[in-house]
Amino acid sequence: MSVLKSAALVGLAAASLTLVPVKPVAAYNYMAAYGMYQRSGLWHSSNGYVEYIIQHESSGRAWVSNYLGCIGLMQSCPYKGSPAGLAVSCPNWRTDVECQLEFFSRYAYSRYGSWYNAFLHSKVYGWW
Repeated sequence: MSVLKSAALVGLAAASLTLVPVKPVAAYNYMAAYGMYQRSGLWHSSNGYVEYIIQHESSGRAWVSNYLGCIGLMQSCPYKGSPAGLAVSCPNWRTDVECQLEFFSRYAYSRYGSWYNAFLHSKVYGWW
């Protein structure tokens, strides 16, 4: 047990407080929803449609950018001189995969209606 944890427990004991397990706040966890896991520094998903787009766009590298200025797992691009939407929505986009997945999920559903339709578009046109 770390010194910090043991000091906190001693403080609780001294104040005669009891430890009560706290359930995590119910929140939609995109990393769990898409089965996101990291292996060898690359991100992968158990959702085949999401995985296809991620691998096609960035090879699973959350921190990547291309020559056009498109960034992230699924490549959010700048538009008419504005920064890429991902950079605005997720200031820590290079390391915040959960924020990226939330951003790209909103995009997929607003533009295509579902991840399946986004996948079909990507298969036909080579981009999404």
